[in-house]
Amino acid sequence: MLAEGWEALSPRYRRMPGAGDLREAAVRQLEDFARSHDLRAQPFMVEPYFQVEAGPGVTLMGRLDRIDEEPGGSLHVIDYKTSAEPQEVDAGQLRLYAIMVEAKLGRSVSRASFWYLGDGQVWTLELSEEDKRQACAELLAAAKAMTNVAVFPPTMGRHCAHCPYLYACEFREEIQRRRGEEGW
Repeated sequence: MLAEGWEALSPRYRRMPGAGDLREAAVRQLEDFARSHDLRAQPFMVEPYFQVEAGPGVTLMGRLDRIDEEPGGSLHVIDYKTSAEPQEVDAGQLRLYAIMVEAKLGRSVSRASFWYLGDGQVWTLELSEEDKRQACAELLAAAKAMTNVAVFPPTMGRHCAHCPYLYACEFREEIQRRRGEEGW
């Protein structure tokens, strides 16, 4: 499947500097995964897309990597990461995934995990009902705070050089000056 997927990529991408190294890294990660996980496992769902209303005017959407069914009937959300496990893991993404799965499928999510393909580590979070309630409350509070923001100061940098809206940007002269001075 990897070979087929690689061939389906644009030839321009496959010729980019470093693309061959990325392909080799992907093959190594797959080989390592095959050695350390049960390939006969039957996930409950693979790459489902969910879109759910988390609260009034707040929609969560995303494509999850994998959902497994636990022996007791609850669900386990799994997110693959191509990197190695970081020093500190931020579980916010997993909590939001659990909220989406429960809202869409009407089933409890008891665990959520990051599977780090870069070093083979697995980081798992046991999810209580209180954890999920707290995550939803934090999400709704953050959404409310965002809707109250009225000033959006720019963050200028290299990304501005190719912005399709540069012609209309009030900072285009400053961006052009910095682009010339900084070489981007």
